Amino acid sequence: MPIRTFHYTYPSRGQILFRALLDTCYPRYCPVCSVRLGAEEEGICSECLLSLERYTEEVLQGFARLEGAFCPFDQLLAGYNFRKGGAMREVIHSIKFEGNRALGLVMGRMLARHFALSSSDYDFIVPIVSYWRRAGRRGYHQAEILARGVSMVSGIPVATQALRRKSQSISQTDLGRQDRLQAMTGAFSLGRDKLPRGSRILLMDDVLTSGATLIAAADVLSEVTPSSLVALVLAVDEA
Repeated sequence: MPIRTFHYTYPSRGQILFRALLDTCYPRYCPVCSVRLGAEEEGICSECLLSLERYTEEVLQGFARLEGAFCPFDQLLAGYNFRKGGAMREVIHSIKFEGNRALGLVMGRMLARHFALSSSDYDFIVPIVSYWRRAGRRGYHQAEILARGVSMVSGIPVATQALRRKSQSISQTDLGRQDRLQAMTGAFSLGRDKLPRGSRILLMDDVLTSGATLIAAADVLSEVTPSSLVALVLAVDEA
């Protein structure tokens, strides 16, 4: 898919009525509280969406985890806290493993509005790509779906193929930070979307844990010498 900007169209009254009719046969449920979604709700119920715990740098210090990239990050923009047993865990799980595209788009739009993201400040959104077999099982890259939602509000084009995943990294669940950094070395290369030198880049991922994935991607993007590189993530893990 070439570099493009995505647009959001508010559903018409007829589309809402059709969705309400469809919901009688195929009801949709909130992934957090399991309540049945209303016809005007997408991906998550309004109450749960508004109750999600916002990220605070002072508490989780996610930006410090991004140290060590060849091309240093200028900033970390993170939407929410990811806590074990928390609501954001259910949101991420639904996007990654249950094919909830609608929820991914909603959360991307929420990020864009929260940070007032604009094409006047950034040239491209570059989503982190998953290993192709993982993406094939769910039908999409979760960071790309989030990036599309961001683009719908901000007008920033998404370079879906700026990065290519070269190999499947081993599970990082039980690894320390240095081991995770080592495991991700060489995981990415530049893809088919050619970014001009000096581009202002938003590097998009779903969850920041150790920072190893974002650092590995940033190292590759250093080849295009971006004038600014900002990490944008839906949530930051407690780890």
